[in-house]
Amino acid sequence: MNNNRLTRIAMLAMLFVFGAEAQTLDDKWGVGLSLGSQHYNGEYGNGLFNPLQGEGLYEFTVARNINEKFDVVWTFGAGEIAYDTGSAISFHRNVNQMNLSLKYYIPKTLYPKYSHPKLDPFVFGGLGVMRFSAKPTVNVPSLYSMQLPDFGLGVTFKLSPGANLVMKETFIFSNSDEADLRISDGNDFYAQYTVGIVFSFGGREDTDGDGVADKRDECPDHFGPASLLGCPDSDGDGVSDKNDFCPDEVGTWEMNGCPDSDGDGISDLQDSCPDQVGPVSFGGCPDTDGDGIADNYDPCPDEIGSDAMNGCPDIDGDGIADKDDACPGIPGSLENKGCPEIEEETTDLLEQALHDVKFQAGNDVLTQSSYDILDNLAEILNNHPEYKLAIKGHTDSRGNDNGNLRLSQERVDAVLQFLAERGIAGERMKATGYGETQPIADNRTAAGRATNQRVELTIEF
Repeated sequence: MNNNRLTRIAMLAMLFVFGAEAQTLDDKWGVGLSLGSQHYNGEYGNGLFNPLQGEGLYEFTVARNINEKFDVVWTFGAGEIAYDTGSAISFHRNVNQMNLSLKYYIPKTLYPKYSHPKLDPFVFGGLGVMRFSAKPTVNVPSLYSMQLPDFGLGVTFKLSPGANLVMKETFIFSNSDEADLRISDGNDFYAQYTVGIVFSFGGREDTDGDGVADKRDECPDHFGPASLLGCPDSDGDGVSDKNDFCPDEVGTWEMNGCPDSDGDGISDLQDSCPDQVGPVSFGGCPDTDGDGIADNYDPCPDEIGSDAMNGCPDIDGDGIADKDDACPGIPGSLENKGCPEIEEETTDLLEQALHDVKFQAGNDVLTQSSYDILDNLAEILNNHPEYKLAIKGHTDSRGNDNGNLRLSQERVDAVLQFLAERGIAGERMKATGYGETQPIADNRTAAGRATNQRVELTIEF
């Protein structure tokens, strides 16, 4: 038993030396040598997981790679099967075996957070045959037994581009119960634990040493997994950098490796509004008011507008958006900020009123000369129902401030009353007195004081 263990240790050391000197070759074909122990479960007892009941096992393997996920493996092994308790109850036979199995490499996309570029876990299953040596002393002949099936799991660790360390555990169901005793407890069962080196060859180079031959490596100068044809994946989202439009951001295949933060089916790279859900037709932006203009281009995103107004409404249809229209309900001109142009005749009359609408000294009684001007103004207002009138009254600085304020208000009220008597609705007029607070001339002179005593009439909409 001790000699067997020393032989195994020596062989394992040799395998590590050879592995370190392997060439950089393709992995289409591989040959390997392994050693380990073989454990038995049957009539004598269960030693599957008992290290003291393991016997030596040597294996030679030939593997053919099919693609990134599958290998076909032929295994030839020699060793011993035994169960020895140190008493009269014991069992020992030499065994040779051969099996054919299919190996499946578990994709790293299933465990991206825990994956390592040099580690590849796998599972396998297959069929084989075992030959047990004869026992002439007790008249027991040699025996052939089918492995129906064998299966297991393991891991491959890349030592160098041409050599891999392989560790695996194999479980074997036998169709025979004659390896030890033939009684009615069922067929024998075995477990094998091996470690070894597999050398790959094929004559094609692997420049970046990622285990993917240059011939099929889409990124021969950059280390990458076989699942991505040898290309790196910096953000670990399963999309190789060469195909990833966002190589430093975790994304999805559907988004070409880019994220879609708002989940609207448009990648953030192409989404004009990456944090707001919107349709493709609007570049991923919403259209809150449903006027066919995306919010990011719509100055009035909460009001239905038109293309001509860039998404804003134009209630009066004068070609000026309501937000820029000083008279949004009345058609007007751009020069007058969306309000109607005031006729020159009206402008002249308002200018005349500034100078000629007068009151008797110290009170709110209109002079007779003011009547004609105000009558003409009433006629204009009646002809233009869209017009509104602002009436502002002012005095000079003589007298009490409060008195002047009250006088100015009484005077504009008198003008408003005059026009109301001519049919102008009160809601179309606003009268405000300012007293002496807004002079336009010098109150220290008679001429200045006369100018400051005025009524300003302004058309509004």
